[in-house]
Amino acid sequence: MSMEADIAFLSDPDRRKADAVEGAIGEMSTFHENNHVYAEGIHVDTAELPAGWRERLVSWNLQSSHPAEPRFVEPHDLVVSKLAAGREKDIVFAASLLDAELVGLDTLLARAAQLPHSSARVTQSLGSYRRQELHDAIPSTSAAPQVKDHLDDLIKKIAERDRSRSQDHDYGLEL
Repeated sequence: MSMEADIAFLSDPDRRKADAVEGAIGEMSTFHENNHVYAEGIHVDTAELPAGWRERLVSWNLQSSHPAEPRFVEPHDLVVSKLAAGREKDIVFAASLLDAELVGLDTLLARAAQLPHSSARVTQSLGSYRRQELHDAIPSTSAAPQVKDHLDDLIKKIAERDRSRSQDHDYGLEL
């Protein structure tokens, strides 16, 4: 579990609200010291999110936040945004949600296609996850070593093809 939560305001062009969050409940604040969690005030433009993300915001009716109406980034939008950021902790987070089946790979691929800048890289990362998932799904039988060797060769060929396509700026990924 993370001790940090990002908080962004849909209307905060001068970052005053984000700065207020940092001062009141940010890292190294009294709130952080007392609760062992903190919030980071960010601007909505900090994250790269797929087209349509505002329409998919999730609302929870939290009495403790009254009169505010908190909304949360939909999980698939959050995962592709974190993959676009490309930090190791974000990749681990994304894989954990996929492994726990809290997000679906097909939906992530569709959302990745809607990213304004990192679509090809995120789609390639998700394709790698799918190929590894296929590899791990092979049962342990006497024929499994040969099948796994064949699949390893196939995965290498697909990875080489993907690398050559990305070098040629052909970002199509057929799974």
